[in-house]
Amino acid sequence: MNSQQQVCLFVGRFQPFHNGHAAAVIHISQYYERLVIAISQAHISHVVTDPFTGGERYQMIKSFLESERLMSRADIIPIPIDATPTTWVPIIRSISPPFNIIYARSPLTQSLFQYWGYEVVKNLHSGNLLSATEVRGAISSRENWSELVPESVASVIRNIDGIHRVKQMLLGENHRLGG
Repeated sequence: MNSQQQVCLFVGRFQPFHNGHAAAVIHISQYYERLVIAISQAHISHVVTDPFTGGERYQMIKSFLESERLMSRADIIPIPIDATPTTWVPIIRSISPPFNIIYARSPLTQSLFQYWGYEVVKNLHSGNLLSATEVRGAISSRENWSELVPESVASVIRNIDGIHRVKQMLLGENHRLGG
């Protein structure tokens, strides 16, 4: 099967969706017929490492895909509960359109999908290895964070008052239930 007939799964927390994610999506779209973007930990929000809701991350990704005219070739799937590694791949398989190749930077994600027999592409592109932690840090320190995300995503973050929320979370103003 050539790569144009394959569907690539791209898993991430996307907290927020940034230029590194955008570069990966653009690269994937050049080699694969379809792209399934799985929003990991979609049920967690309003904490330091995960300030945005699954729905807000969905909006960010959708806005980017629309701006790049890629929405017709992509699916966005929020993954509700994925804290148990042994059941993570079956959960994704049960709620996602079929896929046959995985793009992942996380060694845990790579290992889990390889265990279940999937081909994993580790270094799909040599683009920016920006992290969402860096983006959240730039937002909280009033640096020019908007240069680190696509303009369409910056617009979503502004519209949901994400700047204020990230600052609140990093200042310790979040109170997580149960611990």
